[in-house]
Formats: sequence, C-alpha cells, structure tokens
Amino acid sequence: MSEVISIQNLCKKFGKNQVLDNVNLNISSGVVYALVGKNGVGKTTLLRTLLGLSHPTSGQSTVFGLDSQRDDWKIRQQVGYVADGLQMYEWMTVKEILWFVSRFYPTWDSNYEKELAEKFTLNYKAKIKTLSRGFKSKLLLTMAMAHRPKLLILDEATAGLDVAVRREFLDCVVDTVEKEDHTVVISSHLLQDVERIADQIGFLQNGKIHKTYSVEELKNTFRKIQVSFDVLPESIDLEGVLHQQQLGREYMLTVRDYSSTHEQQLRDMGAKEVRAVHMSLEDVFVECLTEEATI
Repeated sequence: MSEVISIQNLCKKFGKNQVLDNVNLNISSGVVYALVGKNGVGKTTLLRTLLGLSHPTSGQSTVFGLDSQRDDWKIRQQVGYVADGLQMYEWMTVKEILWFVSRFYPTWDSNYEKELAEKFTLNYKAKIKTLSRGFKSKLLLTMAMAHRPKLLILDEATAGLDVAVRREFLDCVVDTVEKEDHTVVISSHLLQDVERIADQIGFLQNGKIHKTYSVEELKNTFRKIQVSFDVLPESIDLEGVLHQQQLGREYMLTVRDYSSTHEQQLRDMGAKEVRAVHMSLEDVFVECLTEEATI
C-alpha cells in the first residue's frame, strides 16, 4: 500500500511547552487510523499541522507526497476535514453553504452531494442557525466528503452527539471507506467508536507516538488478570505489570504481553486461581494512560 501520510521528527513548542516531541508516523492508503491520547496532549495540533493550519517548530510532514507547509492549499483541496467546533455561516441555508464550499473543490461531485444530503435527511432550505448539533455534524460531513477526497480527517467530529447520530455518522464513514478506498485519520475520546471502526491505533503520549497497534494486536497485547490467594504474598513483582490493585485476597493486574510464564510465576507465589481476560480499548486507555505507562 502507498503512503498517504508521512511525518518525520515533528516538533511543536508553545513557549516552553513541548507539545510534539520528534513524532514519527507513516499511514498507508486505505487504513482507518485512530489517534488516541489524553485531552491536551497535541492530537489536534498534529492534525492541523498535516493540513498546514499549524506550523511546526521543526521536522516535516507530507500528505500525498506534498509538503504540509509549502503545499498546504493543494493538500486541503484533496482532504476532507471535520473537527469539533468548526464554524459555518449561520445565516446561510444548507443549499447555499454547499454551493459556496463547492467552489473551492474542482472535484466536487454534485450528484454525490445530493446522495449524502438525502442519506442524512438534510433540508436544503433550512437555515444553518436552525439546525441541531447532530444535523450540523451531518452537514459538515457532507461538505467534507462531497468532493470525494482520498483522505478524511475527523478530529473529535462526533463529540457531543447522541448515540444514534454518532452511529449514523460513523456508519457513513465506514461505508465510504469500503466503497471509495478512502484513508481515514480519526481523533476521538469516544473510544468505543474508535474501537469499532479503526484498523490501527496510535497512542500520543508525552509528545510521542511510541507504537502503532492493529486492533487485534492491541487486544492480544494487554490483559486484565484476576489472581486469588489463600495467603497473600507481600508483593507481586512481574515483568510487564502496568497496574495492580489489591481487593481482599485478590489482586487485579494489568499486564502487557501476558503469557503462560506469567501464570506459572503467579502459581509459584501461591496463587490459587489465575484468570486472564481481554481488555477493551477504553480499559487500556484508562488503566495505562492514566498511570502514565508507555503504550
């Protein structure tokens, strides 16, 4: 697969605050890539830098082989971008703003625009100021997709939407990816949504993306281990334990790269029962990122 995004040694400082610290990342064509991390770690800054909307302190990034800083306008013509809080001209109607935005994209497909508008039950005559938050999000997605971009960037695009609208929004994204062979980069704190649609997941921590996981690899890498004892050991010292909590005569462990060796070591400590269960993406995020463990 060809590379759509390439980032090399990207750094960004705001004053003395190092937000991005030598970020390196490559994303291939046709992939749904999820960028995950705590609020304020630099996810939006990284995505805006790709589009030339933010300027790095050092390093570089390319999209479709185009330099994000020198060729920002060419990049934005080929990318669909939806972010939480994007403003629209509230006095316009749906029809007017779609016409207005279409002038910026030579590849705008009017028939596809109508197909999306019908799918989302958008009323062309409605004033934008009268639309609910859910319909505004659907309108933004229509504006982002009607020019048939090969890359779609979603930055907290479903924030604040109810479950039904979020599902409709993401179903449209998934359907488009499958039919159009799009590449999608999504940043979201709604990890159940990310887990549902992502092929690959990267965790932005301390200004870096330490590793990119496939969804299956992530699920196979981390385990929640429930260990019960008749007599509790003074401590549990195992390689790969990211977090542990004592509950009565049990320990709850979060373990990276769990194997039969871990179980045998726990048995040697006197464990009566050892039960390993898979973790959801949200479990990994809460238990690992909040403990500042490098993922």
